[in-house]
Amino acid sequence: MGFSTEYLRACIELRPRLSGRKAVLGDWYIDLRDEVLDVVSRVSLEEVEFSSGRYAWVPSADQLFDLVDNQIRAEGFDPSRKVQLLMYKPGEGWKFQTRISGCFTIAFAKDSLQSALAKGWLQSAIRV
Repeated sequence: MGFSTEYLRACIELRPRLSGRKAVLGDWYIDLRDEVLDVVSRVSLEEVEFSSGRYAWVPSADQLFDLVDNQIRAEGFDPSRKVQLLMYKPGEGWKFQTRISGCFTIAFAKDSLQSALAKGWLQSAIRV
């Protein structure tokens, strides 16, 4: 998984907001004490606790789409009725757009698609 440095920094900054998640096999995380990016394995499953403050969850693109759907559901809309557009243009970067019930959220990121998805999710979460 090619996470950008900017995206990993954002995950660390968002750690308090994402700390409620229970670690599952295959989750990406940053061990802040050792400054290591790793995947939750059977060996580390019992150790990795996002609420501890030692670990920061690093959502994959699929997990970010799930966060967007959960936010849409929390706003009282049916996530299956959303329209999403993810585009990439060389030199410009990523654009992520979501439309639900006439309301648009547009996010841009030069570094990675995960950054664009995360910015879109945050904009949606703040709008509520």
